Amino acid sequence: KTEDVKYFNYLEEMFYYLFKVKPKIRSREDGISLTINRKRVLEELETHGLKRGKKAKSIRIPRSILRNKGLAISFLRGLIDTDGCITFKKEKSDYPVIEIRSASKYLIHDISKILKSVNIKNCIYTSMRDTPFGRFRTYGLDINGKTNFNRWMNFIGFKNPKHLTKIAV
Repeated sequence: KTEDVKYFNYLEEMFYYLFKVKPKIRSREDGISLTINRKRVLEELETHGLKRGKKAKSIRIPRSILRNKGLAISFLRGLIDTDGCITFKKEKSDYPVIEIRSASKYLIHDISKILKSVNIKNCIYTSMRDTPFGRFRTYGLDINGKTNFNRWMNFIGFKNPKHLTKIAV
């Protein structure tokens, strides 16, 4: 969570620029979150296809985003910057893997569609996750190897300093 503070400050500025509302950045034991409690902001986001309520297992990327390649790429960059990660395999420290996990198989398949549109190969998988609330199926997507990593950097890239620092190191 300490590495994400810079990026969340950037997100705070973006929200203010777009909505003229300053969100709250909250630090929790397991991470950091950005909260905004304004009805008009929620309504504005809904006009773009984002849904209210419980959606962990059913969330999708709105069609209006999927149909616009530039918007889809920007959306994907922001999603991976906040909810994804990049690792370098230990046995081959120069072998990059970009990954994201979700409770929604629909979100993972929508991400895969965007990646395929810019010729970035990816691998989708499922796994079981144990939590204090029970055992749940999760869906994951990996982008493996230097070729796909280079395509990612050319077409999508990162804005989060946490990821950029890891790549530099």
